Amino acid sequence: MADSISSMSGEPSHQRTNDDVSVDLPQELVDSDNEDFLCDDPDPDDNSIVGKDDFDLLASGAEQAKRDRMWQFCTVGTPEGEEEDHCINKGDTVVQIKDLEPDVNIPGIPPNHQPMQTEVDAGEVPFDKVDNPGNWSDYFYCRQFDDNSQYTGHFLPAGAKPVPLSDGNKKRTCNGWEFHYSPWENKDSTTSFRSGASTKNMFPESRKGSLNSTTLKKLGLTKERMEKADALFFYQLIYPICDPKRSGIEGDPRKAYYFDVGGFTSKYAVLHGYGSPYAPPFEPMYVWDLVVFHGILVRDGVHGGSKGAIYRRWDPTTSCYDPEIAQAMSLYRWRQIKKVFKLNDIYDNSGRRDSPTYNPAHKFDLAYRVIVENCNSLTLHAELDQCADEMTWKLMGYGDGKNGVTKGGQLVLTTDASRCRPRAYLHRHNLHHRPQGCGDKRGPNEVRLLVDKLSCMISKENGDARIFREAPHITLDDFFSGDEIMDHIGRLGFAATIACRPDRLPLGVPKFYFHHEKVLVDDRSKATRLIQPITAVKSFPKDDNNKAYQRTHVSFQSAGPTNISTVNALNTNQLLIHVKEERGVGKKKRKRGVEMNNGRLQYLSHCRGVHNIDRMISDCCLQYRSRKYWHSPMLQALALAIVTAYDLYLESASGSLDPVWQLQKPMSFHQFRDRLSSQMLSYKPKYNRYPGDEAFGSHSPPIQKVRTKTDAEPSKRSRKIEAAANGCGKRCIMIDGLEATKKTKRPRVVYHHADLSKHLKSFLEKKATISSGAKCVWCNEKAYTRCTICGVPLHNFPAKGVHKGKSCSVDWHNANASE
Repeated sequence: MADSISSMSGEPSHQRTNDDVSVDLPQELVDSDNEDFLCDDPDPDDNSIVGKDDFDLLASGAEQAKRDRMWQFCTVGTPEGEEEDHCINKGDTVVQIKDLEPDVNIPGIPPNHQPMQTEVDAGEVPFDKVDNPGNWSDYFYCRQFDDNSQYTGHFLPAGAKPVPLSDGNKKRTCNGWEFHYSPWENKDSTTSFRSGASTKNMFPESRKGSLNSTTLKKLGLTKERMEKADALFFYQLIYPICDPKRSGIEGDPRKAYYFDVGGFTSKYAVLHGYGSPYAPPFEPMYVWDLVVFHGILVRDGVHGGSKGAIYRRWDPTTSCYDPEIAQAMSLYRWRQIKKVFKLNDIYDNSGRRDSPTYNPAHKFDLAYRVIVENCNSLTLHAELDQCADEMTWKLMGYGDGKNGVTKGGQLVLTTDASRCRPRAYLHRHNLHHRPQGCGDKRGPNEVRLLVDKLSCMISKENGDARIFREAPHITLDDFFSGDEIMDHIGRLGFAATIACRPDRLPLGVPKFYFHHEKVLVDDRSKATRLIQPITAVKSFPKDDNNKAYQRTHVSFQSAGPTNISTVNALNTNQLLIHVKEERGVGKKKRKRGVEMNNGRLQYLSHCRGVHNIDRMISDCCLQYRSRKYWHSPMLQALALAIVTAYDLYLESASGSLDPVWQLQKPMSFHQFRDRLSSQMLSYKPKYNRYPGDEAFGSHSPPIQKVRTKTDAEPSKRSRKIEAAANGCGKRCIMIDGLEATKKTKRPRVVYHHADLSKHLKSFLEKKATISSGAKCVWCNEKAYTRCTICGVPLHNFPAKGVHKGKSCSVDWHNANASE
């Protein structure tokens, strides 16, 4: 290996340059003020100064130059060598070092390097006599001396030294662990881990999950819903609006949410005196009120979030004013719901501290439990690669600690590695059961509890409705590492890849056999990254109660010492090169190689699941100020439900479940939330669009329009009488009907084109705008424009909102028009 690196380092193209992050743009690109100059497919015009060849060169490199400039902004302030090299883009590849192209920049041994003289007086052994199983160069496999200047051995920069050969064989073993310093491969033909996966394809189709298309069709998913972008349909799959037991669908697998929350909220309001003669007026709490309540939060987040100052959405004197929010619910009503909103039964014993079943998260647990249970109930098969990590919610107060959080809480969530599909969760607190021998480490105990939950979802026979076809593979960070949890996972037949903390290396093995010391980032440590990783393997036999398993520990040096522990997860491990996509323009275009191995590649490919969910949750921007601590995790759960619903929408739109549902251009996450907020604000059971809406019965808002004395719409009978009166006596009408026709404000003639245009033109006048809105005289819904000639409010083809495109202005001026 040392020879291969030495030979590569002699080639000038493999020398690492000092301007890896610099981008030198041509002066024409820098000085150009024309935005069209950087368009996707520019063409030279007649006034171009440069020739066609030069123009083509600039055009081809413009987009790449912009990406490089953004990359500089993202890595500013990051120490050299510690950039986010693990981020794999479309143009990146992972190859073996023997397949590396000569134009890839990687660190190497300086060509002027000279070996150091042997200190014989200090007891140093000549380098050719030193135990060197990796055939390392003396440039990074260096001697060390103690405080008395006596030779102690040769070590790698991160403090690793080789395990000596065992007596009587050629293996290097320590406490049952066999160490390998060259490419390692599992030679046991009877065992193969993560079936179907490979280095080039970490997420094969055979390991991916799928929704149950039969269940989705039964719940009402159709081609029409997909084409009309019915975001609320996917949201109510996760957070059902009705009681699923009364949805009218046989075998509805979902768990209730809004129906139960409405009951808890109403009970809390009554017991605390709301609506009594001594309290302010309080209308009954309906399920659709809670949907609108959450829809206002979603709409606020679509606008970028108000950072808790959501009351601005009702203030017409500011640019934050939202007419759809103001029309959907008054601020007074919204604040009433906020005061009494409850997610649990106040008489539930789990909320009593003296109860043996006390749950510290009882006030908001329902919001997460419904998401996980409904997501699993809609699943045909779960993905066999899971990612678990903690999620943090902060109190709605002031503070700026780590990640902006000084006080708050956490939960541990496991999800599909390539999708947002929550499978199990655990609230983080100190009351979880810890069996004997588990130790006092919180992270490993939380993994044990999560694994126990996942074990109940593994299918044992066909048709048992469990979602895991086999024991899944789980990826976790170093907080959850430890020998006890690795052995527990292996005995149950699970697989895991966990980043290992330096203080939790395999027990019984001296730590100096692994990379464990901090290193100074210099040319020597950078060159050391390009050596084979240390691979330690230990097999455990099967016994009466436990399954056989194999543990593999990978130790290597990157920007610092890195250790990754795996169980039943790796079949091979060797040095790989992650080739970053081309950067630069023209002669400055280059590729960069980053050290990689199978263990690291597997960890980095699967560890981002929960982080991606956190990022999308932050994009939802759901926040308001409250002294009730549990409102914060409730809002986080609401955002998690939206993210999960969007993921269900994306899989349905991909066409993998049913080709009829496929969409060529699905909604973006922002478009999905925008559409969802509009549907939530205008939701009423009377439209009967979702399962269970018809079950609300007489308690739902009436279907017929409410008519008032001031803004009353003429009845059908009045319109017929009016039409007869305008017919010059062709019909016989009653005297009282004629009097009623005289009293209506509606025109008694069908306008000609010229007359109608005058009335429609009046909507463009400044005084035609109604800032606070008024009921339209035709449809009885709130309108913000009026006909200044007739003096009545009407919808005149509004460009946005729930009444977008309504033609009430034309219908009302046409005497023959009817409902």
